[in-house]
This record gives sequence, C-alpha cells and structure tokens, in this order.
Amino acid sequence: MDFELAIPLAAKLLPRISKDTLLSERLSSHGLNSGRIAIPAHLFNSHDLLALDRLAKEEDNLSLIFQIIALKNILQDKDALVIDDLELL
Repeated sequence: MDFELAIPLAAKLLPRISKDTLLSERLSSHGLNSGRIAIPAHLFNSHDLLALDRLAKEEDNLSLIFQIIALKNILQDKDALVIDDLELL
C-alpha cells in the first residue's frame, strides 16, 4: 500500500517524523513545491504513522484518514491476508 501525499503535506510531515530513516530520506529527496509523492506504507514506523494520522486529521484529509484506518486494520488482522492458493481467486 502506498500513501499518495501532496508535496505541501509531505513538507509538513517531514519535521514531525523520525530523522535518519528511509522515510525522511524519501520525503526530503523531492523538491517541496507542488505535485504529489507516493510513499510506501512499509517505510512508516509506528511513531511516523501516528504523526501522519495526526497531520491528516489536522488537515481534514479524509482520503488519507481512511487509508490509514485501512492500513491499521490490515496490520491488526494479518491472518485475514493469507491466501492459500492464487488459483482460487
């Protein structure tokens, strides 16, 4: 799962996350002016995901809030993601 963030939102997130992580490197490597950036969810540790959640709520970004809720639900119920045989799909 990827989070698609507007560059201004990514700029607001950068000072709130852990430093010296792949996530901070990814966010700081893009020019912070306009456009969007896709950030893989696996780059977020629990602290950084909480920071993103708080920022999404401050910005009233419902799309991002629902993405975070979905990711939290997936992480809580890992057994629900087991697919025994792809041919069954």
